[in-house]
Amino acid sequence: MTAEEFRDSRRALGLSMAAASRRCKVPYRTWQQWEDGTNRVPNYAHCFLFYLRHTSAT
Repeated sequence: MTAEEFRDSRRALGLSMAAASRRCKVPYRTWQQWEDGTNRVPNYAHCFLFYLRHTSAT
């Protein structure tokens, strides 16, 4: 998943970066660095967004 895909997934859930970082329990700046491509998105963050996408639809 690219940084852009990661950002698009969060936006599709209707979450702000602040809300997503709180729900994932990571610092806001860390989330921001994942989305701007400064740091690679770790697997657990991919899993977190996947989980949210599939549980919020039910």
